[in-house]
Amino acid sequence: MGIKSKHKGSTLVLTIIFIAVMFVMSVALIEAAMSSLKISKGYYAKNRAYYDAESAFERMVYYLDMVADKARKMADNYVFIESGVLNTQNPDIADILRDYQERENQYYVQYMNGMISKTDYDNAVAAINHDYQKKVKEKFLEKFKEYMNNFFTASGLPSERPAIEFTVSGVTYTIDNWRGTSNDLYSFMKMVDFNNPDVDIEIKFNPAVDMNLHMSSSEIENPIDVKMEVVVNLLKEKTKRVLRVDFSIFPYKSSDLNFTTRTIKRSFNHILDYTLFAGRNLIVINDSNLFSIKGGKVYVRGTANDVRYSKPSEYFGGILAGITQTQLDNLASSARVNPIDSAVKSRIESIIGSSGIKSGNIRIENAPVFVGYTDSNPNLPPTINGLRDKYALYGGFIKTCAPNSQVTVTDEVYCHSIVTENTADSSAITINKNAYIMDNVSMYAQNSNINISGSLIGLGTGDTPYNYNSSSSIVINEDTAKLSIGRNIVLMGVAYVDEIHRIDEHGKDKLFRMPESSSLVPNFTIYQYFNLPSADLTDLLNTLGLNGSIGSFTTADLFAPDYFKPFKVKVSPIEEVDIKLYDMDVDTVGTNTISNVERAINFVLHYLTAHVKDPDDFDTPYNMGASNISVGGGSVNFNPSNPYDTSYFHYFLNANGKLYLARRVLNILNESTINSTIGTVPGGSGEFVNLGVTISSSESLRAAVIDNVIDPTVEQFFKELNLVDKGLLDTTRDKFDLTDFVDFDQLSSDRLVINDDKNLIVISKSDVEEIDFGLPSWNGVPLGNIENVLIVSKGSIVLKNSSTTEKTLKGNIIAGGDIVVAGNGNLKIEYSRGVSSQLMYYFNYANFSSISDRLGQLYNFFIKGIDTNDIIEIPFVTTFYETTVKTNIKIKSKRQVVSD
Repeated sequence: MGIKSKHKGSTLVLTIIFIAVMFVMSVALIEAAMSSLKISKGYYAKNRAYYDAESAFERMVYYLDMVADKARKMADNYVFIESGVLNTQNPDIADILRDYQERENQYYVQYMNGMISKTDYDNAVAAINHDYQKKVKEKFLEKFKEYMNNFFTASGLPSERPAIEFTVSGVTYTIDNWRGTSNDLYSFMKMVDFNNPDVDIEIKFNPAVDMNLHMSSSEIENPIDVKMEVVVNLLKEKTKRVLRVDFSIFPYKSSDLNFTTRTIKRSFNHILDYTLFAGRNLIVINDSNLFSIKGGKVYVRGTANDVRYSKPSEYFGGILAGITQTQLDNLASSARVNPIDSAVKSRIESIIGSSGIKSGNIRIENAPVFVGYTDSNPNLPPTINGLRDKYALYGGFIKTCAPNSQVTVTDEVYCHSIVTENTADSSAITINKNAYIMDNVSMYAQNSNINISGSLIGLGTGDTPYNYNSSSSIVINEDTAKLSIGRNIVLMGVAYVDEIHRIDEHGKDKLFRMPESSSLVPNFTIYQYFNLPSADLTDLLNTLGLNGSIGSFTTADLFAPDYFKPFKVKVSPIEEVDIKLYDMDVDTVGTNTISNVERAINFVLHYLTAHVKDPDDFDTPYNMGASNISVGGGSVNFNPSNPYDTSYFHYFLNANGKLYLARRVLNILNESTINSTIGTVPGGSGEFVNLGVTISSSESLRAAVIDNVIDPTVEQFFKELNLVDKGLLDTTRDKFDLTDFVDFDQLSSDRLVINDDKNLIVISKSDVEEIDFGLPSWNGVPLGNIENVLIVSKGSIVLKNSSTTEKTLKGNIIAGGDIVVAGNGNLKIEYSRGVSSQLMYYFNYANFSSISDRLGQLYNFFIKGIDTNDIIEIPFVTTFYETTVKTNIKIKSKRQVVSD
């Protein structure tokens, strides 16, 4: 039997419910999937926006790195030139280098002048160099930041903004600012890099707020700090992202800014040891005005003559105070050695004018003076011992040549002769230390004075018959002249008489020679002595206490007629007369060889005969007076108990009306007999004074003086004149001149002039270079404030001070020819080794570019003669190590800001 269910249709319902549930679930799942898809798209857009911001920032950093690199190069070019030294075209850079130069030079001058030690100098330079590096670094960073600021703010001149160039589609764009009205980087990036129409990129940056340059002195070494926001807006996705970045900009990878360092090597050219150097003469014709030299050394070669021939003193040059037309003509004669040239002669004639004479006044203070012209010795000895044998002194006088002229030297003097010419009345030569002379001290002027406070040391020993210019003696040929010598006299020469000569057995024209080293108005009459009758000779010897003979010498030996030779005496410019005179150079009498001692004895005996037996006939009347010569203070005065205070004359000195005899002759003669008859012991006449009673032999004294004083002094004197041992590389030669120390071929024109407000450098190849420091300017160079000078001429130099105001200069005056000093005012040259070195290495930082060629010529001019054994090294910074590295941009922080 069938039963009906009450759930009929439930399956359908369940099915529908199931379907509905599934539909709802499907819709939910679809909705969830769609929502997830939407979320995923949004996330992608945001990430894209962030990465776009990162990319935009990196692109911007790329451009800023190029800008900063250009700013770095601009700053580098502002501070340095291509060679690495500072760019002194810019005044502030020049000030930095000038400050360094002045401070370093201050210590360098002190070091060169011996005021501080090398260690003190090195320490001072290290401190100055540290300060210098700091200033250079700060100036570089200041300019770098200034250029970067100009770029970011579109300020400054176009030349003061770092510009970068790009070519896009054949068009070149120049970018020189961040965001301005034109040529700005922001617009360029919008056009080239941010040109997607679906993406908007904006970079927010306000330099006034978002950039810190750190320009204060305490912060200048900090990098530029920058804050920027890169805003990216995806237009379709309506998504925006903001990237905030803090970064710093620095010109180099390393914030230490390490410098490269060059070493400047400095040495010294010893031609600059001389405050004044004259290859010919120093002629001072400034009337009563004063030309003074202080410090250093003075070198004058002088116009000279062939050493084989005797010439009057007016034919010799050297240091001349005053001049006459006659003397000038003599010095300019082609017969002279090293004569004055026509160009200088003409200049001097224009100064002395129609009067033909002009006085001069010179003072040389704290500077040894070397005057002399050396040349090959025509009488070379068989064995050559140094320069003193190889060379002879042909000239080199210190002279007063016009009335009232003055020469004062406070230091040592080394020269050929010291002379007051007969045209130099009332003139004076004063030497406060020793005077070393090769030939004579001669006085020909009325009322003239020569005062030597130290000793007079004769360097010429008169040991050859023809060595007329190397026979040290004193000759005073004016009874109003006065010679004062403060300590000792050492003279070993012989006297020659220019007006008396003969042709000797060897065919040489020789002068009459006297065996004395010093005489006051030489008494030529006493040398004209003929053979005496035997009775007179015996009477002479008895008068002298010699009892008719001397040792083994007989009367006939002593007075043989062979001693007397025919001479010619000049009695007028065109007339000579014959006369027989005693010849000191007789080698033989009959068949016997005559020694120097025999000749000396004979000469003295003949003198004594004439003087003692018949003074009226054989002594030239002459009022000597006690004031004519003063030695050791007051009259002739020696202390024989002290060998170092004993002056030595080879034969005798005629002074104060007395004859001062040397020991050499007295050792041969009977000393006790002579002293008892005409000597100084009680009962003697007192006319002859023995100078060497404490010396066992005058020969040993003579040898000691020559070995210990004369030979070493002559050797050193000749080294100075030949410019030996002055640091030159050539050690094979023993004689040099100016052109071995400097190179005039380095000059591109006849004259090189470098100057600033205080310094004047003149290097000249001209025949005569004339500079008047009394004028406002010279060749366009202002002279009013000039303090330091370096004047070097291949030819001659004429120095003037036409102003009545004294002009004082530091530096060097160097001429291959003459130096002539004239003018209406005093002129003073002071030596400073530091200033000389400073000018030799002159570097004007203010206008280096305009004078760099001249500075190169100056350097090459002096480099020829620098002393390579005396080099100091000075560290000197130039540019930076990292000259090829890109600018360093350092990211300090990045953070993303969500903005929907």
